[in-house]
This record gives sequence, C-alpha cells and structure tokens, in this order.
Amino acid sequence: MGLFSKKTDEQIIEEARKLYVAGDLSAADLKIVKLARKGNPEACYLAAKIQLEIAKTRKPELYKKSAGAFLERAVAAGHKDAAVLMENVFGKSVNTEDKPVKEIS
Repeated sequence: MGLFSKKTDEQIIEEARKLYVAGDLSAADLKIVKLARKGNPEACYLAAKIQLEIAKTRKPELYKKSAGAFLERAVAAGHKDAAVLMENVFGKSVNTEDKPVKEIS
C-alpha cells in the first residue's frame, strides 16, 4: 500500500483483532478506537473487548466505562455478541433492535 492509501473498515478491524490476539492490547486499542467512535458496530464490540482486558491491569474505572459506552453503541446497532457481553459484564439485559448510531465525541 502506498503512503496515501486508505484502509477499509474491515482491514482496520482485522489488524486490531490480530494485535488483540497477540496480546498487544495498547496497539490494538489505538488501532480500533477511531473506527469505533465513528459507530462501526464490529469495531465498537472489539474496542469494548480490548478495553475490558486493559481494565484488568490499569485504570479499571476508566476503561470499563469506555467499554460500556462502546458496547451500548454496538448493541444499539443490533450486534448480538455485544448484547451478550453487555449482559455478562454489566448485568444489563439489552434490546438489540436497530437504532440510529451517533458518533462518540
């Protein structure tokens, strides 16, 4: 890829997923957060998973809060795995009906 080539959402998600699996949580988080803030449901779900892992070792309140916000976005867009994770981690039973997704600032 050239200097100015743009990666697709799927490429960004895949790169972040590989970093996450390899255990490089900080790099995975940096890779996925921008896309998640734009409202991509899969990116929101992956960002939440990464941030929940980070919360186990540093700043748990901050990272859990952020993970919860990303999960809510993914659930609002109908992401079923995000709904399960939201219920398991936060004890919130959620409705997965489609709702408009707004950008997180």
